[in-house]
Amino acid sequence: MEQDILKKYTLLLAFLFLFIGGLYVTRSFLIPFFAAALIAMLLLPLADFFERLGINRAVSIIFCLIGVLTLLGVLIFMTSVQIRLFADDLALYRFTIADRFFSLREFISENFQITHEEQAAYLQAELESLIVSAGAWLRSAILMTSNFLMTISIMTFYIFFFLFYRDKYQRFLLMINKQENHERTLYIIKNTTNMTKDYLAGVLIVVLVLTIVNSIGLWFMGIPHPFFLGLVAAVLNIIPFIGSVIGSVIPMVIAFLSKDSIWYVFAVGIFFVVVQLIESYVLTPNITGGKIRLNPMATIVALIIGGLLWGVAGMILFIPLLGILKVLFQHIEYLNPYAYLIGAETNDKESIIKRPGFKRWVRRFFSKWRK
Repeated sequence: MEQDILKKYTLLLAFLFLFIGGLYVTRSFLIPFFAAALIAMLLLPLADFFERLGINRAVSIIFCLIGVLTLLGVLIFMTSVQIRLFADDLALYRFTIADRFFSLREFISENFQITHEEQAAYLQAELESLIVSAGAWLRSAILMTSNFLMTISIMTFYIFFFLFYRDKYQRFLLMINKQENHERTLYIIKNTTNMTKDYLAGVLIVVLVLTIVNSIGLWFMGIPHPFFLGLVAAVLNIIPFIGSVIGSVIPMVIAFLSKDSIWYVFAVGIFFVVVQLIESYVLTPNITGGKIRLNPMATIVALIIGGLLWGVAGMILFIPLLGILKVLFQHIEYLNPYAYLIGAETNDKESIIKRPGFKRWVRRFFSKWRK
């Protein structure tokens, strides 16, 4: 008996290692494949709308793809213009950077007993290393641009065929299941598709709202390039936990370079903290509707594993993919415990909000303020 249990868990561990290794080795194929599948789910209602108007399926899908590619092209053009203007302004900050650098040298020299000569020698070595690797960086940037264009082209074909053959894929799933399971299979397909497209649509709406709010806030504080910085912060917010931190640090650095008072840096930081709280507790719960409902531990693990296996793309894609797995686990009886493990559903003992002691503490806290 013990040998059977040991064999079972050994096989499970072997499967997990092979599965994770397969995800890493085939990432060049899987990243555009899964990204295209998610986008196809998002475009499905629009394609159905065109078909209900009597338009041919292929033509309907082409209309959807033209709209997506046009929007992507406009965003890339606007972003490139903003990046060019942003780079031009960075050249104007060279005197400010030099002044801040001199102050930093003095601070290091006074507090850490590192002379200016030692600092200069260290910077010289780092600069030589930077120059040596500059050519490699340039080649990598060119390669990334060509890979991006190729990936977009491949994803376009994936999206087209995902939408064009969607009925065929549904019939295939029914064919590999028993007749008595067809109703449940159709329900799982519908539930998974609705969850994914609602989640992705909610994420896009949150990004749009955050872009507007961030841009207005930065413009009101007089920070240069408010739209560009607001858009970058909103897009980075898609990456759970660390994205919002990176997105707020960049405007704080620009405020540090462009403003004379250090209070602008604190103002920008406080502004993004408030925006993040509103996004976490108001926007995302109400707009996305808690469609995926993963607990924070599962989200962090998916974030880390996705980043290790697929990089930034994995940090974005692994969250909805884990949500899809959760839906599948919920509808397969012997996998229900795993759905409960990664889900956000809690019982009364696990929820601090439902504890009477917590409610009494909240009432006492606000009663003190009223007095």
